[in-house]
Amino acid sequence: MDNLARARAHRDAGRPRDALAVYARLVEQRPDPGVLTEAAEVALGVDPSLAEALARRSLEAAPNLALAAHQLAEAWARLGRLADARELLRAAVTQDGRLADLRHPGARPWTERAPEAPCPACETPGGELVFVGNATRVQTVFNQLDPVKAWVRCGSCGLVRQPDPPSDEALGRYYAAQRGSAQGVAPPDGRAVTQECLTWEPVLQQLERAIGGAGTLLEVGSAWGVFLAAAQWRGWDVRGLELSAPAAAHAQRTFGVPVDAARVPEELPDATFDAVVLWEVIEHFRRPDEALSALARRVRPGGVLALSTPDLDHPAHRALGADDPMWSVPGHLVYYDRRTLDAAIVRAGLQVEARWFSARHVGSVGVIARRPA
Repeated sequence: MDNLARARAHRDAGRPRDALAVYARLVEQRPDPGVLTEAAEVALGVDPSLAEALARRSLEAAPNLALAAHQLAEAWARLGRLADARELLRAAVTQDGRLADLRHPGARPWTERAPEAPCPACETPGGELVFVGNATRVQTVFNQLDPVKAWVRCGSCGLVRQPDPPSDEALGRYYAAQRGSAQGVAPPDGRAVTQECLTWEPVLQQLERAIGGAGTLLEVGSAWGVFLAAAQWRGWDVRGLELSAPAAAHAQRTFGVPVDAARVPEELPDATFDAVVLWEVIEHFRRPDEALSALARRVRPGGVLALSTPDLDHPAHRALGADDPMWSVPGHLVYYDRRTLDAAIVRAGLQVEARWFSARHVGSVGVIARRPA
């Protein structure tokens, strides 16, 4: 096995430090731009300063190598040069289609830019950049969305959001491509349903303690209907709302739970449900405050609203930093921390009563909030 093959074997086996030791010998002998760029990518998660130095050496030898510019931008992002990183990443994905979707062969160069939008909570424009990266390091966007994903913190209220969120039409194209691909999400099988029911059991117990037993329940974003089925089995009178018509149909056909393929309909009466829940949903809303207020109105006085969402204060997020996959999820438009989530709940007229670490996604938390009687 030659040194390059050995370095790649270490890299592919998850031993980046061992890989970098071999790459160091390689580039000392022969500073090939391709090998330097490859080494820079490995160094990103270990030593961003080393990644920066390797990418610069590659660009000195091959100034037009878009991949080297891409790795330099990713290194800058991890070193805090976020504005510079954003501009260089944009230039790289414009130059080379392979960088516009790292997981989708044949992607075209990306030149489109969505307009910037103000903070959805307080309407303040702009904000401080807190993350920049190529989202397709984590998952493909099927060459349907801007791969350069940035997040900013609002200077007024502190909410972290995408400053240039994709349009509903662009997201629709992305979800359509996802459904038609081999990576499309399939309904859970029996084993997965069993595991989900075990996950939901303590959550349902919390809800029952909060309202004094099983009652009426609305789930927004009910997906394949497993939570509704588990709640129904425990005696809840359930209803679901789910934008995906195939998922809504599956829930009704498989579990016999009523699910409407719709957003929150205006005709849904106020003060109807003992509990309204939305699991990993609020971060997808373009206007999350409006959604929370609309849902809070549907909770009867004394009832509860419960949700889960990725949390910037979660220990897992702090441990992962720039490698947190939640930064890169295509449909995520806002990212809460404890303070901004609590503030949004209060603005909706609710009072936080309980919180927990959610098993739904990396770095997610759950919250129960009560509507005053």
